[in-house]
Amino acid sequence: MNIGQAFNGIVYWQKLHLDNELLQEGNIDIRMHLRQGALQQAKELAESRLFTQQIGTSAHRETDALLSLIYAMMGNRVRAKESAFRGLQNSISSHEAFNIAVANIRNGHAELLLNPYDSTEAIHYYELAAKQMEQLQVKRIKAECYVGLALAYGRKGDVTRASRYAMHGLTATEKVEDRWVTGLLKLALLILYVENEMLEEAAQMAAETIKIFEEVKDSYCLMVTYFWHMVLSRKENDRNSYAQFSGLFENILEENGYDFFLNKVTLFGPRDLAQKQQVLAFPEDENKPAIYIKLFGPMLLIRDWQIEHEKVWQRGKAKELFMYLYINRSRFCAKEEIMAALFPHSTEEVAIRDFKVAYNALLKVLEPGRTAREEPVYIERKQTMYRIHQAPYILSDIAYFELLIELAKRDAEPCQQKQWLQKAIAQYTGDLYEENMQADWIEHERSRLKTLYLKAMQQLATLSYKEQQ
Repeated sequence: MNIGQAFNGIVYWQKLHLDNELLQEGNIDIRMHLRQGALQQAKELAESRLFTQQIGTSAHRETDALLSLIYAMMGNRVRAKESAFRGLQNSISSHEAFNIAVANIRNGHAELLLNPYDSTEAIHYYELAAKQMEQLQVKRIKAECYVGLALAYGRKGDVTRASRYAMHGLTATEKVEDRWVTGLLKLALLILYVENEMLEEAAQMAAETIKIFEEVKDSYCLMVTYFWHMVLSRKENDRNSYAQFSGLFENILEENGYDFFLNKVTLFGPRDLAQKQQVLAFPEDENKPAIYIKLFGPMLLIRDWQIEHEKVWQRGKAKELFMYLYINRSRFCAKEEIMAALFPHSTEEVAIRDFKVAYNALLKVLEPGRTAREEPVYIERKQTMYRIHQAPYILSDIAYFELLIELAKRDAEPCQQKQWLQKAIAQYTGDLYEENMQADWIEHERSRLKTLYLKAMQQLATLSYKEQQ
């Protein structure tokens, strides 16, 4: 199994009629399922084992870290983080250096899923784990750090550093002959090349990655590789290639029940669901990337993973219109209501004119290539009522902040509560839309979010005090 031949390991085990209980030592059975793409079976085994293993034992901590990886590959970002954090805290308490390093890697994976627009925290975990593995002189697991670092720096657009880490990892896996992790590293390189328009390199890497996952019989990673080949075919506008790999992708997905890949952001999938939906709809659907808006402090717009310059807005009222629609995103807003908020001192005729100008300017910001008669993707319209589309098309730091606050309320474990609160507080980098502090219509939402922030600070201080006591 450690050389990436989990399937042959199971055949060998069955041939010798060995005791199944021996497979549970070191979670060999779970790892075998994982490395063959049987993620649901691996998850169920790991979850059931947590109930039978004594809490506080090394085996329990190892299962937590392994389960975190399975959750990350299946797109359950919250559980991935909870399992990784729990494994890390317990390993620190027991002074187990190896388990600490593994838990740091799995925390890195979870961070990539929790906040795909900022891989800084994920990189921190990966680099810390790499140093720890270097001190322990463990090469096999260290290669998994390089998988994460390649993915994380790729998301930052640092192709050179991402490639270098992947190559370091390939050197390590060649020495220990772990074909499965070699496949993960090549998959990370494939993603890097595709996302950075290095299409010739991507085609070569796709062929190599497919060969490896066919060899080790990992159906899940093979399916993911087929998906990225579909992305590549779409970029090259190669419909024949797309049809070929789309068929292969769909067959594996249906045969193995990998439906979660379609509606969740997973460790080796695209960073947002909008991209996934567009790839699966090719050639009919056009490129409509997810948009990320940073609203705490000065507003910042990120389209297709690139930060847009402030001048893209052109008109201040276009920005205000977006903000008004976003803070009221749960409902349709009537045109008259919007005009009363944004143009309170204008006559009706002037307000109608200025609304039309601001609306068209906003559409140009959100969809620069949109034609005049084309239906907007990011704004839904019903007669004279308007609403911003939410995920997967528009994401924000506010939505992430509120998710973290909710997770802190839900979690009964003080250490995990503290982590959610710390992450939420870090998101609050300034008052909501602080470049316009005069607008009355935003004051209620600004006050609500600031109250959540202050309560989080107070709760964190209380938890920290109790921990010291």
